Amino acid sequence: MTIIPIPHDALFKQFLTDPKVAKDFLETYLPDKIKNLCNFSTLKLEPGSYVEKNLRQHFSDIVYSLKISETDSYIYTLIEHLTTPKKLTSFTLLRYQIAIMKQHLNKGHGTLPVVVPLLFYRGETSPYPFSTDIFDCFQDKKLAKEVFLKPYPLIDITVIPDEELRTHKGIAILELIQKNIHKRDALEFIQDIALQVAKQFLTHDQFSSLLYYISQEGESKNFEQFYSTLADNLPNYREDIMTLAQQLEQKGLEQGRKEGREEGRREEDFVIAKKMLAKRINSSLIKEITGLSDQDLLTLED
Repeated sequence: MTIIPIPHDALFKQFLTDPKVAKDFLETYLPDKIKNLCNFSTLKLEPGSYVEKNLRQHFSDIVYSLKISETDSYIYTLIEHLTTPKKLTSFTLLRYQIAIMKQHLNKGHGTLPVVVPLLFYRGETSPYPFSTDIFDCFQDKKLAKEVFLKPYPLIDITVIPDEELRTHKGIAILELIQKNIHKRDALEFIQDIALQVAKQFLTHDQFSSLLYYISQEGESKNFEQFYSTLADNLPNYREDIMTLAQQLEQKGLEQGRKEGREEGRREEDFVIAKKMLAKRINSSLIKEITGLSDQDLLTLED
C-alpha cells in the first residue's frame, strides 16, 4: 500500500480513485455543456501522475478518461485536490493538461483530446482567493488573448512572390534563397546577394554563412562561375569569396579522397573474404575479420 504523506490528500484519493465516486463527482461538478456530451459508462481511471515531484505536497492529480457519446473522441478530466491557494494555479493546471495531451498522442492517437481540469479546494483561506481564468495569470491579459485565442502566425514563404520577399529588407535574402535553394541555379542568386550587400543588410559572418549554405545545399551547373561572377559584382568582397571557394574546393577534394580510401578498403575486404571462402573458412569468422555482411558474402559465392 502506498503511503501518502498528507492525510487530506490520502482521504481524497481514497474516494476519488473509486470510479463510482468519481462518476458522482463529475456528474455534480462538470459544466452542463460538457457533462451532456459524456458517455459515463466509458469512465476509466488513468494510471500515473502528471504532477511534478516538487509540487506534490500541494497538488494531487487524478485523471479519468471517458468517451464523448456516439463518437470515438475522448475527454479527460483532471481532478486536482489543492490544500494551499496558489496565484498561478491555472498555469500549473495548463501544464498538466498539456502533459495529458502528450501522453494521449503517445498512445498513437492523431488528434488532441479535450482535458477538463476540476480544482477541488479545501484550504484554510476561504473563499479561494485567486482567479481560475488562465488569462489572469498574464501580465497583459488582453495581449495574451490576442495570441492564444487566434491561429498562430504562419510565415509560409513558399506562397509569397519573390518580388514581395525582396522588399523585406534584412531578411529578404534569407527568404529568397531558402525558398528557391532547390528550384533555381545558384547563379540566379547573384543579383539578389549583390543588392543586399550594397544595401548593407548583410554582416560579414552572414555573408560567409550564406555562401557556404548555397555551396552545400544549392545546385549549379558551374559553381566556379558562381564564385567568379559574384566576386566581379562585389569587388570589395572578392578576397573573401575566392578564399571561401578555395576552402570549399579543398574540403570537397578531402571528402573525395576519404571516400576513395573507404572504397579501397572495402575492395580489399572483398578480396580477403573471397580467398577465405575458397579455403572453406567459417563465414562467421570471415564477417568478424572483414566487417562484411551475409549479403556481401552471398555475392561472392554467386
